[in-house]
Amino acid sequence: MRKLYTLAFLFLFFATNTLLAQEQKISGKLTDKNTKQPLAFANIVIKGSTKGITTDVNGNYELTIDSTDKEETVLQISYIGYSIQEITVKKGETTMNIVLEPAVIFGKEIVVTGSRVSETIRESSASIQKMNSREIKEVASGDFYEGMGTLKGVDINQSSMGFKVVNMRGFNSTAPVRIVQFIDGMDNQAPGLSFPVGNLVGASDIDLQSVEIITGAASALYGPNAFQGVVSMATKNPYEFPGTSVQLKGGTNKLAEGQFRYAEAFGEHKQWAVKGTASFIRADDWIANDPIANNYGDISTTQDLSAIVRGLKYSTDPDKAETFTKINDWLDFNQEGFRGLGKKTINAPGYMETSLSDDITKSVKLGAEVHYKFSDSLKASYVFKYGEGTAVYQGSNRYSINNIRFKQHKIDLVGKRFNLKAYRTTENAGDSYDIVFTGINISKAGVPNYISNYLST
Repeated sequence: MRKLYTLAFLFLFFATNTLLAQEQKISGKLTDKNTKQPLAFANIVIKGSTKGITTDVNGNYELTIDSTDKEETVLQISYIGYSIQEITVKKGETTMNIVLEPAVIFGKEIVVTGSRVSETIRESSASIQKMNSREIKEVASGDFYEGMGTLKGVDINQSSMGFKVVNMRGFNSTAPVRIVQFIDGMDNQAPGLSFPVGNLVGASDIDLQSVEIITGAASALYGPNAFQGVVSMATKNPYEFPGTSVQLKGGTNKLAEGQFRYAEAFGEHKQWAVKGTASFIRADDWIANDPIANNYGDISTTQDLSAIVRGLKYSTDPDKAETFTKINDWLDFNQEGFRGLGKKTINAPGYMETSLSDDITKSVKLGAEVHYKFSDSLKASYVFKYGEGTAVYQGSNRYSINNIRFKQHKIDLVGKRFNLKAYRTTENAGDSYDIVFTGINISKAGVPNYISNYLST
């Protein structure tokens, strides 16, 4: 009997070890083929069974498979917006990183701008065009904002290197007061100008997830300013797009651009998330040097020099009053001297735009966000955005938009059937000025000094 118990124990021992040896653990990370970003909550299932798992918020997974009597096991990976992929895991493998390729499904792209609820482009009642993150990254011009000009019915009007505005439906204006531009649901209009200042203080392409454009009247949903259309930009959610990204660009006209993005989810259940973005661009702008169109203050004025000579003896400047008192005393005894005076036409040469503007484009954009997820269907967030820029704007005159500053604050509560948000926008025009009238006023201010110096000489 004792031998029987011993044999039974040895049998169970070796049988258990054999079974344990046939359990195989496989782990790795799931990422996007193009962006290299991790794919959270993707489904990984053993083919032919119901056993599987989902990836965590960082795209990591760990799966235990039964390799009994199997030299290889097939896994099926599925994720919304991506092609279903099958991979083969050989017996003994413990690590396998998986890369998914986005699926191209025409006519099924989801938009929210047309009716403010998610729907496919075909279902939308408005004419909507959409640029996704891949198209934004691969735009031929290198600037996604300028790249919108390739879409149907969209024109980009460019006043300078740093100031681009969107026009639609055949309208062509440098002041698109009939277009509304949103970034994450916040109106990007400059309060002082009553229209968006392009992307001078807008979104960074490294953080953009999509751009939706309504090329047509959308006043019913977005107010009377949306007579021409709507541009709605959506940035990347820190839960779905965690990680650190850096982008550097350079080009002609001493163009230098740098962008940075950091996002991370944390907490026991990844309920908290933060995101920070920064962008800087600097370039030498195109020079407006037409000798006729860009020469300001080339005025002509007729002045009575005799009257001016008489008046300058009463100048508040003691030295000038003394000088012209002597000149008037001399002229009183030498009346012939007045023959060279009288009414004269004075031509001021004016100032070229290059003398009144430094012709430099600069833009700084900063952003910070804090998100909290109560559940998958209830989320709250606080967003802060800051922008500062310098560029030349062409309106009725030429304007130097110099160190304009833009601040936005937004709090947001999103549920399954509601969206509550409040935001505030403040603007400071900085050192902006009208270049044309600056030249004219400098010339006008210089004429009296020129006359007094001429007469004194």
